[in-house]
Amino acid sequence: MTLVVLAGFGFIIYQMRYHVFPVSIYSRIDMLRQGTLFDKRICHIKADRTVFLNSDGLRIAADVFLPPGRGTAPAILMLHGSSRWGRQIAIIRLLSRKLSERGYYVLSIDFRGFGDSDDPKPEDSPQSWKYEDDVRAGIDFLANQRRTDHDRIFIVGHSMGAAFGIY
Repeated sequence: MTLVVLAGFGFIIYQMRYHVFPVSIYSRIDMLRQGTLFDKRICHIKADRTVFLNSDGLRIAADVFLPPGRGTAPAILMLHGSSRWGRQIAIIRLLSRKLSERGYYVLSIDFRGFGDSDDPKPEDSPQSWKYEDDVRAGIDFLANQRRTDHDRIFIVGHSMGAAFGIY
């Protein structure tokens, strides 16, 4: 298994925009239109299908991006950062689609408490927030797919997702 850590200037600019606009105004703008510095619309990238994984009894939402063709392909588990939009954030959607177009079977998950995934109970208990179990659920899903090349399963993480991918 290989881990690729993504972090950089684009993430810093994205986070800095929170300090330029009040969060309530900015969140409405960003939900309508997540763009790059060149104002290219990428929030409309659609997954091939959405699935729900089981992690400690919680429903973990995940998008599947299929590679072209019908044979086996290397697989990537895509892990988002700490943005409240989880797997819907533009960088994750764009990377997932582009990697699938290059022949990878991509699974992009929402960690528990993010996006469309269930909130853990009780919310104030540190044991409820075991993101590493969500990572394991994603890897198990990929390992059980017939299109996955089981010798080549990778993890790509952005920010917080990279930290839990390493862990």
